[in-house]
Amino acid sequence: MRNKKRILALLLAGVLAFGGLPITASAANNVRDGARPANGTTVSQPFPEKLFLGEHNSTNGYTRFRIPALTTAADGTLVAATDIRWDKCGDGGGIDTVVSRSTDDGENWSYTVANYLGDNGNKFNYYSSAFIDAALVTKGDAIYMACDLYPAAIGLNSAAYAPKTGSTGYDANGNLLLAAVTENVNGVSNSALRSVASFSYHLEKKSDATADSYYEIKDNEGNTVAGYVIDDHFNIKSIEGENAVDTNLFCGDSPYFPYPTDFIYIVKSTDNGATWSAPQLTNVKKESEQTLLVGPGRGIVTSTGRIMFTCYEFTGGDKNSSIIYSDDNGATWHRGASMSAISSEAVMTEADGRVYMFVRRQNVYYVSEDNGTTWSGPKSMGISYNNNCQLTAITYSKKVNGKTAILFAGPSDTSARNSGRIWLGLVQENGSIQWQSDPYVVTNGSHYAYSCITELKNGDLGLLYEYDDNKLQFEKLAFEDVAPNVSTDRVWVTDENDKVVKSAVMKPDQTVSYKVNTSKEDADVQVSSSNRAVVGATYKDGKLTLKARSNVTGLKQVKVTVTSEDESVVMNVTVTDAENYKVIDLEKGETKTVDIKGVNYADTDLSSVDSKVANVTIDGTDIKETIEKTSAQLGTAIAVFNGQRVNLNKCLYTLEAGSGTDTYKVKAMGADGTAIYLGPKASSKSGLPNVTASQPLITFTKNASDDTFSLMDNSTGGAGKYLYFHHTDASKLHFDRQNTADANCYFEIYMPSDSASDYELINGYKKVKSTAELKAGGNYLIVTKADANGSRYVLVPSTGTEKYDHVAKLVTETVSSSEQAVLAASDVATFTTENKKAISDNLYTFKKVDENRYVISGHTTDGSTTFLNIGTPRIPNRNVSEIIELQSGSNQTIGFYGITSQRYLYFWHDASRLYYDRNSTLAALTCEFELYKPSANAPTDSPIPGYELVNGISGVEDGGEYLITSKVSGNYYIMNPTLESINYKHVAKVSDETYVNPAATASSTITFTGVANGSTSVKVGDVIYFVAVKEEGIVCDHASTVVVDTKEPTCAEEGYTGDEVCINCGEVVAKGEAIKTLEHQTEVQGAAEATCTEDGYTGDKVCTACGQTIEKGEVIKAAGHKTEVRGAAEATCTEEGYTGDEICTVCDEVVRKGEVIAAKGHNYVNGTCTNCGQDDPDLNRTYALRYITVGEQTGWYYANVKGEVDRSYTGVTANEYGWWYVKGGVLDLSYTGFGQNENGWWYVSDGQVD
Repeated sequence: MRNKKRILALLLAGVLAFGGLPITASAANNVRDGARPANGTTVSQPFPEKLFLGEHNSTNGYTRFRIPALTTAADGTLVAATDIRWDKCGDGGGIDTVVSRSTDDGENWSYTVANYLGDNGNKFNYYSSAFIDAALVTKGDAIYMACDLYPAAIGLNSAAYAPKTGSTGYDANGNLLLAAVTENVNGVSNSALRSVASFSYHLEKKSDATADSYYEIKDNEGNTVAGYVIDDHFNIKSIEGENAVDTNLFCGDSPYFPYPTDFIYIVKSTDNGATWSAPQLTNVKKESEQTLLVGPGRGIVTSTGRIMFTCYEFTGGDKNSSIIYSDDNGATWHRGASMSAISSEAVMTEADGRVYMFVRRQNVYYVSEDNGTTWSGPKSMGISYNNNCQLTAITYSKKVNGKTAILFAGPSDTSARNSGRIWLGLVQENGSIQWQSDPYVVTNGSHYAYSCITELKNGDLGLLYEYDDNKLQFEKLAFEDVAPNVSTDRVWVTDENDKVVKSAVMKPDQTVSYKVNTSKEDADVQVSSSNRAVVGATYKDGKLTLKARSNVTGLKQVKVTVTSEDESVVMNVTVTDAENYKVIDLEKGETKTVDIKGVNYADTDLSSVDSKVANVTIDGTDIKETIEKTSAQLGTAIAVFNGQRVNLNKCLYTLEAGSGTDTYKVKAMGADGTAIYLGPKASSKSGLPNVTASQPLITFTKNASDDTFSLMDNSTGGAGKYLYFHHTDASKLHFDRQNTADANCYFEIYMPSDSASDYELINGYKKVKSTAELKAGGNYLIVTKADANGSRYVLVPSTGTEKYDHVAKLVTETVSSSEQAVLAASDVATFTTENKKAISDNLYTFKKVDENRYVISGHTTDGSTTFLNIGTPRIPNRNVSEIIELQSGSNQTIGFYGITSQRYLYFWHDASRLYYDRNSTLAALTCEFELYKPSANAPTDSPIPGYELVNGISGVEDGGEYLITSKVSGNYYIMNPTLESINYKHVAKVSDETYVNPAATASSTITFTGVANGSTSVKVGDVIYFVAVKEEGIVCDHASTVVVDTKEPTCAEEGYTGDEVCINCGEVVAKGEAIKTLEHQTEVQGAAEATCTEDGYTGDKVCTACGQTIEKGEVIKAAGHKTEVRGAAEATCTEEGYTGDEICTVCDEVVRKGEVIAAKGHNYVNGTCTNCGQDDPDLNRTYALRYITVGEQTGWYYANVKGEVDRSYTGVTANEYGWWYVKGGVLDLSYTGFGQNENGWWYVSDGQVD
């Protein structure tokens, strides 16, 4: 927009006069409006770091982008959004929203700035408005984008003032509240002043609204404020008057301003992000809330059609997550319930009818069973990740292992935003999530912060994430790479550990079983083998059983197909006895080679090779003590090459993708960090083919007669478009340009290679022989054809003004083939010989730019230029240069200070880390480094042989090459040039190992050529190479067959003689025949005699061969009992009697039990029993009695059993029935007592013997 100075001057004057913040230079910049950047396109990345750089011209050399959002449109278009944070990264102060879309899965992108106000220009300003934290969601053909909008100078950080509680920002009818600018307060006053302003106005939609005149301002009485036109994006213009207004209600110079809080701002696109609707503000914040903010990334549309975005309260700090939702396609929005604990930014996905919310601040998730209306309590995630970061999650479109799958991504480093991972979780029947134990590694040890994931139309994944503090990276990931051990089919095979099995290696005569899983319970399953002569496949009770035939020799490969529900999966099964093998598949006449380093196998016995099938040859070389090293010798005058010799990696150009077939930007990085492009036509002067002011597109065309290429500059203008070299004129020998391509316009192209078999002209480089070998991102030398003397010249990336600055001569010298080795780290603090490399490959060039200030560059193994840049934690090498100031440390050590990053290079001396980082101060030891330079005069006791310690800063030379070293516990660690975003990749350890140049190492090249259809093998070293040749139109001769699937007949089923199957091709040579069923061989089984109570059975006639019952037997009825009385006995005086039992005489079963007859007892009369005649044993016994008077015992008396006692005394008496107590000769029943004879004591109670 175009702000007007007079109205702004009035507003600022009000701030000065009535106690607002003093007007700073930043605030005064409000008169400088930005211009919305034009739409454009990018390649491979939606938001490359140089995008919009010209809009703000940051000295940092890149635009800051943060907060990724990503969704997939209904037609498969990828739509991404992010914050443009221009030249400073904070959460306020002039942020805008850019959207980029791709119709080819991320190969090319088209961008537009969707949310833009532009107050104070396209750069950071504390007093600007801000759009922040976008989230995207797709519903049908529409895409919705929600974000936070802060009015001018308001933000949680990086703004002049914090937002305020006290108002929703809307009136009771949902209209935006507005306050009029006064002399006391305006749209850039502090938020405390603004919050108490008189919000006696509001914004209403007009009854006759058009896009250009959509709203009107009314006061509390409903009167319309005249003189302004307000469009559907809140842009306000005055109709007439001296103090013209042309601004936005949310900018600081508006005559009316909103409440100082945030506003959720929603726009909609119906053309996949190309254009966006007018915004809609949602009235869902509470008065008590300081802010209600969108959870950035992506929203969801539930199975019921509800659109949902996460949101969260921030009031003096993070509070609780919640949602906003719409059930009418965005016409109205409502707020759902909040989570039960502090949870901040969140992301949702729906799975099996439940909505899952994953939150920041806790390693938990919440579940809603009612479309987000209510939520469960927190549930533990069960996996470890950094919960101080935004997260992302989606539900995959296909079932995984038969279950709904959630993909969840975030940083796995719990102490920092590093090491991005993607977890796969399977939703269980009870709603819990079972996470797979092996998450996909996005970054390992390097920065990974906010991210957003989406599913592409082909089922692969797109991930947009922050790989640096202010930079975004888009990656397309194959689903099978992210989740390699699962299946998305309706039928799949798993092993005993429930791992999906897609291939198997078996030995002959081995049997293995696997579980067959189907998405439908009890689904029908069929299995088959492509060659039953090699592997048999059967299915039973949910198990796939594979049986490798015992007669398999060499190596055979079979495909086993498992089919269910009209869907099939194929297992590749290899059967071999070999432990270490490789398979070489050839067509007739086809040749393939295998290169082996380190061993010369030229004397291998090849007699096992069937020459009728294939020819096999082995060429080998022994290790060499010296090699020819090619360098580039710089020119000092035209056709004079006696300058410095430089490594060829300094002459490499990188191809960047361009438009058109075989067309690229040809780019190199100068030692000072300048980007240099090949552009002979774009150059302002012939003979200077390199340019810096433009990025010409260069088309490579191969010469039809040899392996050379022309390079044509597609720039406009009249100058020559083809790169040209004066190689036939020995007085010139420099590059030039020409409008037509002749012999001088064709060049040889070379690319770095570590395979000696590639080396033809230049050791370490492979000659490119087709345009198919030219790839974006690849590094290449541009070399002239040989001149009359056989010399070749190479194009040099240079900004020099002399023609000879851009050309060097290829020169060779004989050098030692070996040198000191370093071990590049294979993991954090792990250094193994597998990562051995030459120490000279770790040299960095120091290009001086000022006193003690340098641009420091190295080269990766593939030739890419890398710069020491301390801007990213733990990643010291970048493709963007930073000026490094050298500062003196202790003992001649050197500190490296990044001028832009304002940080010191740091190396962890902790033995568990041993990687680079950055620090705010020059810490002793950890921020102090030693430089070593190559030197023929290096001391013999140098810790790095052949290298001499540089004596502090004074020893550093412009253009010098040095190792950057740290000494830890007696070991030396050096910086390793790389562009990988993994912290340990930037470190190497000096070792006692020797590195041998590939050009010198022993090597072997095995060449296989197909002769005719068939197979053969050869063992080279400890590897067996199985060679299979296919010849078009050749029919297998079935020379080797085996009979399979034989079956013995039974009495019930026919047998089978088996099919004769070819071992080589799997074809059935001869079908087998049925074998008739067998005759039954019977015997009687199950016969049983009848008993008195149970039936018997005559028995069945059963076949002993097949078990079939031929004839059923008959029942024999039970016979019944035949009884007699046993065990009867008469009762006596002293013993009981018994009536006797009724017992079966056949089975001895007691049919009826007898009864007991009570004993009769003695009947003594005159001392004799009348029943049995027994004398009474007690007749003549006497008894001792206590003589009892009142309460006293005075002596003993005796009485017989008849109770005869001397009555002259008082005492006790008894008859045959028991004892009594007597007093004065009279029976007294009130007494109790006892008597005793020699047999024991008796007790008497109430006159009765007890």
